[in-house]
Amino acid sequence: MKRALIALAVISTLPAVAWADSPNVSGFADITYNKDSKLSLFKANAEVDVKAKTGDHTSVRLDTDLALAGNGGVNAGVDGPKDSAAIEQAYFAFTGIEKLTVIGGVFNNPIGWEGQDAPDLFQASHGQIYGILDGQTALYGNNIAGVALAGAVGPVTLTGAVLNDLGHSDLEKNSFAIVANLEAMKGLDFELGYVTQDNAKKTNAGNVLDVNATYKIQGFTVGAEFLTADKIVDTAMGVTANYRYNDKFGATIRFDNVSFEAAGAKDSTGITVAGSYSLDKNLDVRAEYKQVDAGSTDKSGVLQFVAKF
Repeated sequence: MKRALIALAVISTLPAVAWADSPNVSGFADITYNKDSKLSLFKANAEVDVKAKTGDHTSVRLDTDLALAGNGGVNAGVDGPKDSAAIEQAYFAFTGIEKLTVIGGVFNNPIGWEGQDAPDLFQASHGQIYGILDGQTALYGNNIAGVALAGAVGPVTLTGAVLNDLGHSDLEKNSFAIVANLEAMKGLDFELGYVTQDNAKKTNAGNVLDVNATYKIQGFTVGAEFLTADKIVDTAMGVTANYRYNDKFGATIRFDNVSFEAAGAKDSTGITVAGSYSLDKNLDVRAEYKQVDAGSTDKSGVLQFVAKF
């Protein structure tokens, strides 16, 4: 499901041999109408991605996120980065070592089931587990900075990474991550991810463990995810089911629940239902209804257009 930079996607998106000598430019525009008890608003965000083969074994990628901005160039306050533009990813990939890929720079957090960008989602919004992971990373978006090494060990793709402290709470220390991916059989993938984090100031969740699985068969995609952390979050789980019919219509339902460590804190339970339709080859429209109950109930609706290029 997710467009992970490290682990499984290292095989499909990073090798330099897959890219042309001249830079390849792609991206998308994400147009939404949001409606809830506090909001009735149109929003627009976009992304421009540039990737290029720069040597026999080296490739470079730059993803820039763009936000709706006021006259001063600062975000109009509706979504996206603080300023009108921000780096999402900026990294190199080196494949000159047999069966290994070295990645360095800023890249999407490889831990977790959901992707970061609108084209990589079945619905308009992220789930609660993605929100937990995003909340631990100080960089804009659910992104991290460091160096990673990925390679295959039998049927398992292993990735190890040395990173800046996720929350930048202590830049004298580093976070360390390991991700293991396994295709157990055709259509069934498992992922285990673990990342350390300095918790001396007790302002973050500390070390985080995430386990997820994806099963695909005859138009159906089912994802299941479990997360636990040293602090703040006790456990979190989520299940997403999507059915895609005839490359045009799609239907999605998601359930997730988060239990918190603090005594007396109520669980946060979310239910999301969404439908999608492909208006054209690179233009999708989605309608979503989301309800989250954490003592009080928040309800929201979204109409979204995702145009890719």
